[in-house]
Amino acid sequence: MSTNDNLFALDIGTRNVVGMVYQTVSGGIKIRSFSKKDHQVRCMFDGQIHDIPMAGDEITEKICKELLVDFNTAEKIKLSLNKSKNEIRYEDVLAANKTIKKGELMELIKEPINKITNSLADAIIEVNGSAPSAVFCIGGGSQLSTFDDRLAECLNLEKDRVTIKGEENWDKIKNLRKGLKGPQGVTPLGIALSSCKQKDFGYFYVTVNDKLVRLFGKEQVKVADALLAAGSKMKKLITTSGKGVKISLNGEESYFPGNTGEPATILVNGKNAGLETVVKNNDDIYIEEAKQGKARRLKAKELLYESQKSEYFYLNGDKINFPYEIKVNGNKVLPEKYIGDGSEVEIRAVI
Repeated sequence: MSTNDNLFALDIGTRNVVGMVYQTVSGGIKIRSFSKKDHQVRCMFDGQIHDIPMAGDEITEKICKELLVDFNTAEKIKLSLNKSKNEIRYEDVLAANKTIKKGELMELIKEPINKITNSLADAIIEVNGSAPSAVFCIGGGSQLSTFDDRLAECLNLEKDRVTIKGEENWDKIKNLRKGLKGPQGVTPLGIALSSCKQKDFGYFYVTVNDKLVRLFGKEQVKVADALLAAGSKMKKLITTSGKGVKISLNGEESYFPGNTGEPATILVNGKNAGLETVVKNNDDIYIEEAKQGKARRLKAKELLYESQKSEYFYLNGDKINFPYEIKVNGNKVLPEKYIGDGSEVEIRAVI
């Protein structure tokens, strides 16, 4: 890779996408340009650390409920806490123009902030075994006012031991732009610096039905692992027969199974494969889900054919079947009649 090549780092976050064009220079990077776009609709839910059943959305939803605003408006209100203005203006769902002071808003969201920071602290202690010496927070959500102080309190740390990681110590970055400064820029800048050092941290990439999927581990990563990472539903790879028809035929229970389905197709780089096939970097995986069998549609004439095998006579040497009468649940029916599940069927030769 030439140092003159333009490279691209992309961070797809919960609230926005940051794209950055850069070049490698003397073990560092030089930023050529970047763009930040907010999502009109959330592309995914907020990330969670370890086993934390809540995240930034809980704060947003609290604002939605208390201020009677939609989700996007609540997000803007939440992000306004990081600005210098003391009052925040917004429009509620009734199209009424409203104003709320920062202090009032902070009091309103105090409870969810406490819940989130308590859960974060518990998870950090569980993973680390004890409170760490320091905590570095990255990402836009960490900019929320009082978040770092509250987390420090939960971990029994000095306030300066929990810090929001921004552009500090990016000494290997030239032409750092204003929009990339702060915790929201850490991820794309980290991607760029890792690429110039040719570090992949054990990750590699495959495609699953043209969807790029990142996997971890260099050995024995299988198709099944890739499908799980891609969010595929494994049960859709299993074929099942359609629903059968169970009836009573001349007083005896009979069952007619449904139609069998078609198994799933799994290809790796165009060749037949299975869930246990080992995959490697840049493999192309194609999956066609199993086709489920159709329900059995049973006609009366199918039952008639079975009965005619044993009820016949000969006339002048010719085999002749007796005429039959078919009753379903006590009613006479024609041979083309479909028989429903649980029906009582009676077939008798008319002699």
